[in-house]
Amino acid sequence: MARRIFREQALQAYLDPDQRGTVVRVARPSMLAFAAVLLGLFGLTAWIVVTVRVPVAIRGRGTIRPRGEVFFVRAPVSAQVRRVAVAAGQAVTVDAVLLEFDDAALRAEVVIARDNLKQQQQLLQEMELPRQAPAEAARARLLQRAKQLQRLSRARAIHEGLRAKLARLTVRAPLRGILDRINAQQGGYIKEGEPLAKIVPAGGDLVGMMRVEARHRSRLAVGQTVRIKLDEYPSDGYGVGRGRIERISRDITATDDERPTVAVDVKLVAFPGGVHDGSFRSGMGFVGEIALRRRRIASMLFPPLERLLDR
Repeated sequence: MARRIFREQALQAYLDPDQRGTVVRVARPSMLAFAAVLLGLFGLTAWIVVTVRVPVAIRGRGTIRPRGEVFFVRAPVSAQVRRVAVAAGQAVTVDAVLLEFDDAALRAEVVIARDNLKQQQQLLQEMELPRQAPAEAARARLLQRAKQLQRLSRARAIHEGLRAKLARLTVRAPLRGILDRINAQQGGYIKEGEPLAKIVPAGGDLVGMMRVEARHRSRLAVGQTVRIKLDEYPSDGYGVGRGRIERISRDITATDDERPTVAVDVKLVAFPGGVHDGSFRSGMGFVGEIALRRRRIASMLFPPLERLLDR
């Protein structure tokens, strides 16, 4: 029969011929205590993994900009983009050039229309009536002059129309503000009516506008807290600011090089340490973190348990 004894007793049992052949277990009291501690730690870890919930957050890039409704600039014509003159986040003034379409073919048409207009004007001047012309000749000349005036009017209308169309190939900012987004690139083809850019009017209170992946939109809500880490004020030295979601866009934006996203407006509530309201300016970048929910550690380590534990 197995017995639990100490090392000294085990040696005596080994020397005793009557104890030979029996199983002897040797264990120190400290080993028993160590095993009890390990068992307690295992139980505590299991309890933490199963019961403790940790926040699950998403991140998104954002920009500080004035508050206001975004103004959409749309393509006036269908043409190829020759040059993009601005970038997202840049401040623009009234009539600032945003982009230019390719206008080589249209400029050639304008030159032809201008030459035709000059020719029609010259022909009209050559039809001046002599002072003492016969009545029959005068009526014929007046009829010719009337027809020439019609041709001149058509030539002038064509020339002015082409010049107006040429001016539309240079897209300018209709107001002063911050360029929120530019949806064009050099060499790309844009169809008439497509959105080219979004401009936020200047002069309002500063807010944060960030974009997050559209797949998380159903978990976003107005009033949720946003942790703000400014690019110009690193969080390891200045800390983290705080904001609240004010508006969630219904529109989903998608491009070829990024996942679909939605725009979120964030009201700045608390600033990082050492940063005050006057330190903010339009165009500053930041990273926003939004806590969507809290999950148990066990469901994060073993995703199949999520439905069971995080219902």
